[in-house]
Amino acid sequence: MGEKTMTTLTVTGITYLDGCMPLTGIAINSDGDEVNLIFNEQRVALLDTIEATGEMVTSPHHGGRPAFAIASVQDVRQGTFGSLRRRLKNE
Repeated sequence: MGEKTMTTLTVTGITYLDGCMPLTGIAINSDGDEVNLIFNEQRVALLDTIEATGEMVTSPHHGGRPAFAIASVQDVRQGTFGSLRRRLKNE
């Protein structure tokens, strides 16, 4: 079996979390693209911005589509409704 390729992903907005373990969700990355996510035990909220390391996998939780399986989260900036409104106002 090949070596795992770990990459870093910046998520600027989480649009969906399912609440099951492993925690799965859908987010927007720093390029503005939608990405499927699989978390292990990270604690995140919908308005958080995170920088994570992980690998792309085929996800049975996302109907067999690609997903970013997060191995570790290096940075979490907690978002609030106020920060979201400010971010949207500046766009």
